[in-house]
Amino acid sequence: MEVLTVSELDDMFLKEAVSVDRPIPGESLTASPDQSAPFLNPPEFTKKQDLLEYYFEFFTSDEIYDKLMDNIESGIPLLDIVKVTLLRDFEEGLFNPDLMLIVIEPLIYMLAAMAERAEIDFIIDNEKERSNTGLLNQVIPSMESPEMGEDFPESVRAQLEPEPTESLLGVR
Repeated sequence: MEVLTVSELDDMFLKEAVSVDRPIPGESLTASPDQSAPFLNPPEFTKKQDLLEYYFEFFTSDEIYDKLMDNIESGIPLLDIVKVTLLRDFEEGLFNPDLMLIVIEPLIYMLAAMAERAEIDFIIDNEKERSNTGLLNQVIPSMESPEMGEDFPESVRAQLEPEPTESLLGVR
């Protein structure tokens, strides 16, 4: 694994920040209404119960159920399955982001109950794997102390250093 320096990280973030390869604000409002993205249209589901019933039918359908149970048995966390499924359906315009957040937990319980019924051990969330991913999570532990450089302003350096404070619990 290659460890990036602070200046390389700064360059990478700056490059992404000034990139013009993204939509400008309001661009979706200039598109033809006939060619709008699915998530810009009114959602198909607006009630939690209706969406949960849809997913129950989807998860228990003949073409999905066996594959789903195989994935759970192979050790794929339930949270990952739910996140991928919800993101795909949100992009298709089935529901709004608020409803998506509301149904995450009930869908995990639904998949857990289905796995228990099939006598399959399952993983809800792989926290160890999640906490070790990402470029910043890999780089930050490798940094002993930040490099301030010789031309770093003394006034800023003084503000960054923590001031010693007395504990309020120790005052009598």
